[in-house]
Amino acid sequence: MVLLLLYSLRKRVRRMRSWGPIRHWFGIHMFLGIVGPVAILFHANFRLGSLNSTVALVCVILVASSGLIGRFIYPKIHHGLYGRSASLRELQREADRWRDAVDSAIERRPELSQELAAFEAHARAEGCGHLISAWRFVGFPLRSLFVRHRCVRLIRSAGGSMNPADAIFEIDGYLTAIRRIAQYRGYERLFSLWHAFHLPFCVMLFLAAAVHVVAVHMY
Repeated sequence: MVLLLLYSLRKRVRRMRSWGPIRHWFGIHMFLGIVGPVAILFHANFRLGSLNSTVALVCVILVASSGLIGRFIYPKIHHGLYGRSASLRELQREADRWRDAVDSAIERRPELSQELAAFEAHARAEGCGHLISAWRFVGFPLRSLFVRHRCVRLIRSAGGSMNPADAIFEIDGYLTAIRRIAQYRGYERLFSLWHAFHLPFCVMLFLAAAVHVVAVHMY
């Protein structure tokens, strides 16, 4: 558990910045964040003891749980789990590349183009209130599935020289890219909120662990 601190030191201490890529440290941090709490559960024999040990165990569970939540949010605003931070402009360029591929795959069929254009316009819309933004963030994956279903149905009924498998593959990539754009701001806010809770939980954990170790050896 103490080794978990090395990842934070690697990010913040200037002299440690040459100690290997940060993604490797992040991977070790996640590994220790799982193995450490599991070892502590075995150490506690899966039972609550004194008030001191109970507080320490609860802090471990809080930190481990918040770490698992962060593991889900992190890739949404980064290039994969170990990649660098993504920007909205990069996501938009990726969506434009997929759109060019889709235009070639669907042979510029008007009904498909209109469906995808409406979906993209909805994703890029700005200026809505917090409640509407939250609803869009939650409901956008469902809208994406609905649009995909309609596009697949149009492709399969179109016939002609269009290859359905290629067209569906390109549309899937395009819809995924647009969905990332639509949810990017929401995941940014969630990650900031998560970070605001995760750090205090870590401080609580190490304080509780220190008190626990001292109390065990004194009494």
